[in-house]
Amino acid sequence: MDLVVRWSPEAAEDLESILEYIARDSVFYARAVAWKILDISCAIPGQPFIGRVVPEIGDMMVYLDLRVREKNPATADELSEAVQEGALMRIRPVLMTVITAFAGLLPIFIFDGLGADVMRRIALPMVGGMITTVFLILVVIPVIYCLWEGRRFERPA
Repeated sequence: MDLVVRWSPEAAEDLESILEYIARDSVFYARAVAWKILDISCAIPGQPFIGRVVPEIGDMMVYLDLRVREKNPATADELSEAVQEGALMRIRPVLMTVITAFAGLLPIFIFDGLGADVMRRIALPMVGGMITTVFLILVVIPVIYCLWEGRRFERPA
């Protein structure tokens, strides 16, 4: 089982402009940037699930960024409140995605039959990945966003 991650020629040429774009504090095209940087070969097992996590992270960043731009926070506390509101807007779609994935994998864990043991070994990492994705999208990404954006506010002495 080979893991092949390679740079596409176009991404290698445009890497500097992509990094400048990211540094300018715009996340509206996070999904396109992530796929442009990583040209993931089909040799990666579970690639469709990687393809589901990247858009979720991009959507989360867009929701957070839109909420922060709407609120235009003047203090770190207002920023934290805006980020929390943006994260709350994503709970329902993320949970619907995870519940749908669990519902699709449930028959693998319930029924015994020919090949069930092999399918369980394949499905169990998917379940773990979905749980990790929920934690990443609803907790880690908002915290990182809040820390990154919070740099522009003065710290009390």
